[in-house]
Amino acid sequence: MNKNYHIEFSNEVERILKELYYNPLPNIPTEKRAIIETEKRHVDYLITYDLVSKVKVNIGGTSYPLSLNKKGYEVFEKYTGWNDYKKQVIDKQDKIEKSKALAQRYWWLPILISLLALGVAVFALFTND
Repeated sequence: MNKNYHIEFSNEVERILKELYYNPLPNIPTEKRAIIETEKRHVDYLITYDLVSKVKVNIGGTSYPLSLNKKGYEVFEKYTGWNDYKKQVIDKQDKIEKSKALAQRYWWLPILISLLALGVAVFALFTND
C-alpha cells in the first residue's frame, strides 16, 4: 500500500485520540466523551483495538459520538503518544498474531522434517554394513 496512506491514517487516528483526551465534552466529568467528525474506517480501527467505544446516540453523517476506553487513556498516560503506543503495543500484537497464524498453518512441517531425518538415519543404518 501507499506509504502516504499509512501516514495519513495514523495522523487521523492520533487526531481523534488527542481530541478525545484533551478536548472532551465538559458536562461529563467521569468519562472523556466527544463527538468526532471523521470517517467510519478510523472509528472501526480504534474500536478494534479497544481504544474507544461508541456512545449509544444516533447522529447521522460523518460525526460519531465516542468515549475513550482504558487503553485510550494509556496512549497518553503510559506512553508518549500514538506513535509510541502503536510501535510498542499494536505492532507487537499484530506480529504475534501473524506468528501464531503461520505456526498453525505449517504445523505439519516439523513432523515431516523429523520423518525425513528418521528415514535418512534408517537408510544409513542399513547401508553402513
